[in-house]
Amino acid sequence: MQAALRNLAAAGRAYSKFALAEPGQFRTCFFQGGADLDRAPEEQHMPFGMLVGQLDELVAAGFLKPERRPMAEVAAWSAIHGLALLLLDGPLRDVSDEVKQEAIRRTTLIMLSGLGELTPELEAALP
Repeated sequence: MQAALRNLAAAGRAYSKFALAEPGQFRTCFFQGGADLDRAPEEQHMPFGMLVGQLDELVAAGFLKPERRPMAEVAAWSAIHGLALLLLDGPLRDVSDEVKQEAIRRTTLIMLSGLGELTPELEAALP
């Protein structure tokens, strides 16, 4: 379970950091079409397909209850993508790097706690 949570948390942080490091590429990614929620995870484009697989791993690990799984990728993606836009072009674009990193950390923790029970032990195991 810890590995699955670490993987999802790391992917969320990497997504936000990519947006900040490569704003032109990040913006371009979203002018080429979106995710197709009816396609199998292995048919999805990265990073959306990766997110679908990571959420399925959380179900298999017992963190995310199967009845909470439908559309969890939309909720998780909305949180992380929305934060990336706030950091890149929104009201958080001019805050310090420390504030940006804390915003990424807190958004990741809140997103994970919405998926399942994020105990202090599990939270401490996150990178």
